[in-house]
Amino acid sequence: MKVVLVRFFFSQALYQKAELHYQQREYEMSLVFFSKGSKQRPDMKAFQEGLERTQDAINRSDSGV
Repeated sequence: MKVVLVRFFFSQALYQKAELHYQQREYEMSLVFFSKGSKQRPDMKAFQEGLERTQDAINRSDSGV
């Protein structure tokens, strides 16, 4: 039971950290944490959605839009 809780809270912490970087427009760091979370918890769609959203933001900032 403890392992499940630790895994849950660790993945939530990764998600929150990725979101924090995204909100601060630190897209590269956000991408790092969304990627880590996606590898550890491929079942959590929030990580995949975060990866897509962050990649879109990077593409927009690279194109000057």
